Amino acid sequence: MAWNGERWLAIGSDLEDDTNTKIASSSDGITWYDASSSSISSNILQSGSCLAWNGSYWLAGGYGTEFTEQLPLTFTSIADGGYHSVAFTTNGEVYAWGRNYDGELGLGASVYGINQSSPVLITDLSNVSGIAAEIYYSLALTTNGKVYAWGKNNFGQLGLGYYNNNDEFRPVLITDLSNVSGIAAGDSHSLAFTTNGEEVYAWGG
Repeated sequence: MAWNGERWLAIGSDLEDDTNTKIASSSDGITWYDASSSSISSNILQSGSCLAWNGSYWLAGGYGTEFTEQLPLTFTSIADGGYHSVAFTTNGEVYAWGRNYDGELGLGASVYGINQSSPVLITDLSNVSGIAAEIYYSLALTTNGKVYAWGKNNFGQLGLGYYNNNDEFRPVLITDLSNVSGIAAGDSHSLAFTTNGEEVYAWGG
């Protein structure tokens, strides 16, 4: 069952719905994955496909569509940033969809301000082993311990040594970090810890 008392839950259509509507049950073979925020919820099915729903205005949930109907993708993990989502596949590729008014999808300046209603490949990333997302920005961790950031940077949450209106529309390497094994994104700050588990880094506001 799924419901929302506000205006952000659309079940299988572009209509707002504040009623208790069944979307799936355990008998449907769904494994729930903790990738939810104040405005979006996502699941990974046991097959690795993605089912998501969200307010139709931002398209972040693909109108309740199972994305494998559109693309033959197998997602390993999903991160939800409120009005956008990012996910990486078993081969380390990253896809993004949803709101794109601050570069949070990492797709470049040419599609700035154009929301994406289905997953789009971020061509600048490969060998990704972890992702994180929050309001208007995203992070990615690669298998060699490098961290990339993109999107809104008004508080320095991208960790690039500058902030204010210097948003990034494509993933940018955080050169001050190495040997990272975990990342997390907050509302306007980010965290990372190293492979030895003894060092934790924080940046943003």
